[in-house]
Amino acid sequence: MNTLKTSRAAALAALRAAGVGAALTPLSPLGIRLSERVPLGRIPGLSEGALDIQDEVFEHIMRAVSIYIYIYLYLYIYTYIYFYLSD
Repeated sequence: MNTLKTSRAAALAALRAAGVGAALTPLSPLGIRLSERVPLGRIPGLSEGALDIQDEVFEHIMRAVSIYIYIYLYLYIYTYIYFYLSD
């Protein structure tokens, strides 16, 4: 789900209004699980980029990787400032 374009509650309401059975995922704070296979054309917000289809485990992996990237960048910038800019 693209949180810049929609919220989890709004996406869930739009899916239910379109007749798509959906529920919140138990592990992911952003995920919505469809209860059945539906044609992609029936998923509101998919063509606008508000929703995306992916596995819940993949979402957790990407969140973990992004945390490591932020830590790496923080340490890189801190090291650069400490060794090259301090006198």
